[in-house]
Amino acid sequence: MYQTHPSSYMSSADPAVFRNREVVVRTVQGGKTYTPQDYQQLFQDGGLSLAQQLASFYIGFVKFAPPFFPNVDVYAEKGSRLDTIVGAQLQNLTVGQVLNNSPVFFTRDGDSNQEDITNDAIAVWANMPCYRFVLTDNPDVGHFDLPSNPVVLQRLLADLQQTKSVCPSQ
Repeated sequence: MYQTHPSSYMSSADPAVFRNREVVVRTVQGGKTYTPQDYQQLFQDGGLSLAQQLASFYIGFVKFAPPFFPNVDVYAEKGSRLDTIVGAQLQNLTVGQVLNNSPVFFTRDGDSNQEDITNDAIAVWANMPCYRFVLTDNPDVGHFDLPSNPVVLQRLLADLQQTKSVCPSQ
């Protein structure tokens, strides 16, 4: 079922952004590692031919380069400095494999839900002509704690009071 759902791939690390900067799967048998840029090889080695066909249509679906900017002022908040799971060690590449009682996970710095690469990818919007872009880091604040964090809420309320940028039509 997961192989046919676009969301299975849309939530995958975009190889164009992540390249080989994190390991998403490592096998115990053979010790082979797979990074986001190895997704086609991972699916081939795992015998997931349907995933091989579908993944390229959906992985990396969000465009972050001109002319795909939102063309509005952007005030973004992120958490950081928290271990964030990005991958797992598996016995092999058997479909339906269940993790054992002591799973080995790979982590990166992040907000406990999104790793630093994902959270920092929005910074490309700083290149929008004319519009404001502000990305505020909140060290030690988790992803799901951001909306209720009093400091974040105060800042966002202040951002709402900012006069909107008036830019030439795109």
